[in-house]
Amino acid sequence: MPQSPLNSVTPTPAQTLGFVLTRIVVPVWVLTGAVFKLVEHTPKNLPTQIWQRGIDVGIDLHILLAALVAIEFVMVGLMLFVPKLARIAAITMLSIFVLVLLNEMRTDNFTSCGCLGKIPVKPWQMLTIDSLLLVGVIVFGRNVPRSLWSRMACPLGAIALPLAGIIGCALVILPERASQTRIVANGKSSGSPIGATQPDKPSDTGPQLPTTDPTIPDSPQQGPVPPTPAVINDPLKNPSPTPQPPSWYVQNIESWIGKPWREIDLFKLMPVWPKGLDDPKRYVVFYSRTCEHCEAMFMDDLIIPLDAPITAIEIPQDRNVLTDPAAWKMPNYKHVDLAALPVGITLWMITPPLALRLENGIVTCATESEHKVCLGIP
Repeated sequence: MPQSPLNSVTPTPAQTLGFVLTRIVVPVWVLTGAVFKLVEHTPKNLPTQIWQRGIDVGIDLHILLAALVAIEFVMVGLMLFVPKLARIAAITMLSIFVLVLLNEMRTDNFTSCGCLGKIPVKPWQMLTIDSLLLVGVIVFGRNVPRSLWSRMACPLGAIALPLAGIIGCALVILPERASQTRIVANGKSSGSPIGATQPDKPSDTGPQLPTTDPTIPDSPQQGPVPPTPAVINDPLKNPSPTPQPPSWYVQNIESWIGKPWREIDLFKLMPVWPKGLDDPKRYVVFYSRTCEHCEAMFMDDLIIPLDAPITAIEIPQDRNVLTDPAAWKMPNYKHVDLAALPVGITLWMITPPLALRLENGIVTCATESEHKVCLGIP
């Protein structure tokens, strides 16, 4: 009587490939991403659409990050140690990854998916890898011999690995949230100038900005650079800055329209303001040096002066670093005044560019992830 392929002692190359993909490659791949998220413990490394939806429904972003990382550890435990569920878990995780990446690209995020933390992996690159792995598991993961499936079966491991991941989230991500909350509650951020909330060793936390000069260096390794009189607009000290929260994100940007800029919470958090915001007309753009749309905005749309002065405010890469080492080079435009959001406490959850049009100090236009409407660019 012929032997069933499932009980075949000698697996075919295709069956072996299916086993390797499902029980080794995919779980290690998913585990790598989970570890990166756990070690860096910043919600900003989540795909943009995920943390934005979390904001919309009112979920704490650190708790959201911890939950998603814990789920990844659980699925890895199933793939590694539970043969009967390994293929289902692999297909489920890879399918979710593919859908998330497609949604990121649908919303024009082609810069970084945050899948491997700070490592700049573009969504299309990660989509290619995940799609190939998904097809491989679907095609070659069928009819794998039981002799292969039974290998690495370990009920204890299926419990121990997810449990370790969940404990890791509880010990790393959630205390980070609590410590940031305590800093704000103690009022240590109140009235602090840019860079004043950093530890004693500036070299440990990236660039330090002077308290009276919002100039942004081209590289975080260069430190502050002397101001260029033609570019820098003298800053104004905020007389009563709001204590900085552990994270900040845009809520109901439409409500900003019609308000003086001093009443907008984003400006209230800035200990130093650029001058000129009360001009008859001024454009303000918040940008990131890793945002490709922002780079195109500077290189294509702001290369020549607009019908009003422009203030460009850089969004820090994370709590301790203003400019990413892989940042694009900032052009030196005389008609653009430069400034930066404070570094040290707040994780700025902004989808750049965020553009404002101010008329006599009143916000008359406000958009996030788009700049042409408010800047009057066709």
